[in-house]
Amino acid sequence: MKMTFIVALIMTLSFSCKNEKTNKKEVISEVKKVEAVAEEKKESMEEEEWATTDNKYAPIKKDTVDKAEKENEKKQTAGNKSEPKPEPVKEIKTETVEKVGKETEEVKSNTTDESDRLPKPEPEEKTEVVEQVDPGEPIVEVINEPAPLHEPFNDLLVKYVSQNGNVNYKGLKTVSKKLNTYLNALSETSVSSLNRSEQLAFWINAYNANTLKLIIENYPVSKITDLDGGKPWDRKWIKIDGKTLSLNNIENDIIRPQFNEPRIHFAVNCAAKSCPPLLNKAWTAENLEGNLKRQTKNFINNAEYNTISKNEIEVSKIFDWYAEDFGDLIAFINNYSSTKVKPSAQITFKEYNWNLNN
Repeated sequence: MKMTFIVALIMTLSFSCKNEKTNKKEVISEVKKVEAVAEEKKESMEEEEWATTDNKYAPIKKDTVDKAEKENEKKQTAGNKSEPKPEPVKEIKTETVEKVGKETEEVKSNTTDESDRLPKPEPEEKTEVVEQVDPGEPIVEVINEPAPLHEPFNDLLVKYVSQNGNVNYKGLKTVSKKLNTYLNALSETSVSSLNRSEQLAFWINAYNANTLKLIIENYPVSKITDLDGGKPWDRKWIKIDGKTLSLNNIENDIIRPQFNEPRIHFAVNCAAKSCPPLLNKAWTAENLEGNLKRQTKNFINNAEYNTISKNEIEVSKIFDWYAEDFGDLIAFINNYSSTKVKPSAQITFKEYNWNLNN
C-alpha cells in the first residue's frame, strides 16, 4: 500500500515535469525527497502499531500479529488437534469469566454427586436412660437424673459420725438446715412407689435422721430419755407420705411387721451408748444386705455390748426386748459369733446405758 503511494507520486511528478519541460535532474531530486518522506511515514506508522505482551515494554508489530493469527486459523481449519499456541495477554472478557464460573460449578456438582454415592458411616446410637415403670404406663426419658434421695444424709453422716458410731452433735447442730432439707425430701416421698429394698432403706434412714433431729433440737442433753417424759419414741411429730408418725410407729408398726427382718435392730439407732453403733453412711437398696450382715456381726462380737463364751452369754437388752424377732437366740448368735455357743448355754442380759452416744 505504501509502495503504491510512492509510485503514484513519482508518476505524478514525472508527468508534471514533462508538461513543464523541467530538467531531468530536478525530477530525480524530487523523487528522492518523496522517498525519504515515505520512509519516515512508514517508520512512524510501525511505531504506532506496536502491541504489548507479557513483558509490557516489548513491542509486537501488527503484521507479525496478523501473520500469527492467519497461521492459527490455517491449523484450526486443517483439524490440527495439538494445543493452540498461547495468544498475547489480553483483557479478560466478561463472557469468558462467566464461562469459567459455569465450568467450575459443574465440577463442584459432579464432585458432590460422587460423594453422595459413597457409603456414609452409620450414626452412632445414643443410649437413653429410661425410668423403669409398670407395663402400660408411659415411658419417661430421664435427661438429667437427680441426685439419689439419701445422698445429702450420707454426706452429713460421713462428716459428723465416726467409724465406731459416735456422733458430733455440736457440729451437726450447726448444719441443722441441711438435715431439715433432707427430712423434707423424705416427707414428700411416695413410699409405695419404691421397691421392697428401697422401702426398708428409706424407713431405716427416716428413723435415724429423725432421732438425730430430736437430739440436736434439744442439745445439749445428757440422754434421750430426758426428753418427752422419758418416752420420746411415742410422740407423733414425723410427717411422711401424708401421715404423722412417731419413732415407735416407724419401728414397730412399719419396719418390724412389714419386713420381718430381725437384723434391723442393729441398723436403727436410739442415740444411746448401749444402742448398736450408728452407721456413718446412709442406707440404700444397694448396700442394704451387706450392711445388715456387717452391723449384726460387729455388734454381736463387740465385747462392749455382748460377752460370749461356749457355756454362757451375757448379751444386749435388745435381745430381751425383741426376743420374738430373733426366735432361737443362741442359734441366731451362732450365725454371726466368732465363738460358738452351746445350745445349753446360760443367757443373761446387760444393763442398758442410755447416755448420749457422743
